[in-house]
Amino acid sequence: MDNIINEQETFGVEIEAVINLDDDGDVRRRSELAEYIIDTTGVEILSEQWNTETKSYWKIIHDGSVNGRGIDCEVISPPLKGEKGMEQVKSIVDSMSEFGMEVNTSTGLHVHHDAKNISSRELGLLVQFYSFYEGIIDTFQPKSRRGTSACYCRPVKQFYSADTAKLVFDIIKSRMEKISAGVERIGDTYNRGIKNTNMDTLFYNEFRSERYCKLNLNAFWKHGTVEFRHHSGTVDSEKILNWIELTQHILNYCKKAKSRITAKHSPSFHKMMDLLCVRNELREFYDNRRKHFKKEYGKMDAGCTHHKSGYKRG
Repeated sequence: MDNIINEQETFGVEIEAVINLDDDGDVRRRSELAEYIIDTTGVEILSEQWNTETKSYWKIIHDGSVNGRGIDCEVISPPLKGEKGMEQVKSIVDSMSEFGMEVNTSTGLHVHHDAKNISSRELGLLVQFYSFYEGIIDTFQPKSRRGTSACYCRPVKQFYSADTAKLVFDIIKSRMEKISAGVERIGDTYNRGIKNTNMDTLFYNEFRSERYCKLNLNAFWKHGTVEFRHHSGTVDSEKILNWIELTQHILNYCKKAKSRITAKHSPSFHKMMDLLCVRNELREFYDNRRKHFKKEYGKMDAGCTHHKSGYKRG
């Protein structure tokens, strides 16, 4: 497999989609999708009632945020690791595509990465980084996921009631000055609860009870993960594998000891790819995505948020 991900890196995916009608116009059930995936991949997957429990197997549940002509569903992986995990995602997604699954503007792709081995300071850097590069990442996506278009994946800056990335940067910087001097690993916070910890000080207003952000830190409270909700719905395995890889790179960048950005940071696509040290194939993939949407929308940043000027619309 061409995708590069460390064998120790744990991740999970949530794929929203619609089960369309069969060739005779009859409704197909989630259980039929599960049976098809088992038959074609040999991977254990069950159709279940709606639940938020992390399972040791793949599951298919109802998703009320998804609409369209057919049966809504969300296909959710167990925690996965390394190249074997990536291979399993590919086999499941390819099977979903063969089954005839469809996506639309109501569907999204959510990727979780394990956050229990990073510190609260590193998580603060992640918010600062994403506030600057959110508009660049918008350019990889269709208009339905750009700016403020999707109510289930709102901009980071909007969570902080801020029009600029610099203001978000300053808010996090100010809060960082108030946290304990010792390095607090997120895993310690997760194990003993959030209240009165560095995590609570940094993000107490924004993420304690709200998860509908392009960068969702509320997932940590329940799962000990960081969730990237920015990507549009897809049953294209190449897009999903590349998004897993890119978001892992973002998290890894923030975990590096020397990683930092300043309030005067000026983001660009190539600067982002250089900071993240991505392989050339991944850079080329997202550069081509940007060019595709520029051709479709007439300009590169149509509908995207901007690090200096709030939210562009349309």
